[in-house]
Amino acid sequence: MNLFDGDVFERGGRKFRFKTVHDDSMGPPWKEHDCHGPVREDHYGDAKSPGERLLHRTRWGAYFYDFAEATRIAKRDGWGLGEKDLAKLERKLGRKPSRKQIVREAVEQDFQYLAGWLNDDWSYVGIIIEEVKSDEQESLWGIESDCHDYHVEVADELADEINARLNDAFAAEVEASRPDMYPAPSINSDAFWRLEA
Repeated sequence: MNLFDGDVFERGGRKFRFKTVHDDSMGPPWKEHDCHGPVREDHYGDAKSPGERLLHRTRWGAYFYDFAEATRIAKRDGWGLGEKDLAKLERKLGRKPSRKQIVREAVEQDFQYLAGWLNDDWSYVGIIIEEVKSDEQESLWGIESDCHDYHVEVADELADEINARLNDAFAAEVEASRPDMYPAPSINSDAFWRLEA
């Protein structure tokens, strides 16, 4: 199941509206998170160094990905592939891949991932969940826009937080409206002193 802007879903007996908003507080993924190959910005766009690949060109310059250094980092840090990607590589090669081939594919995927951010194939977003009747909201920011399964997971967790808050508020309201049903113990009462003894 995917959720898209404006979709309404039900959780815990309440209806919630799903919304994503561009998160402009996040910088480039290679600066925000570890486990990426080195990226260098060149404002002239023509100074590619040995071992680098052009990652993205703009009218103000270019971004270069140091593929050779990324490969050294990947070997040192043990970069690998998930089950699906490993099976795909195995089908492509027609045999079980070597460690070197796995590292190369992991570095290539990192290159493509970073290029996707620069090409606006994906961005960072905030997920905002709003309970329809009360307008209560929760949000989480810095999420990749193309991770739709994760969006659903986050939406459910945020809806659960709102539900808990609304349930607690309702319980407190009921308790406050019926003081005769929930009497506070009196310090002077015999029952209080008997409990203490």
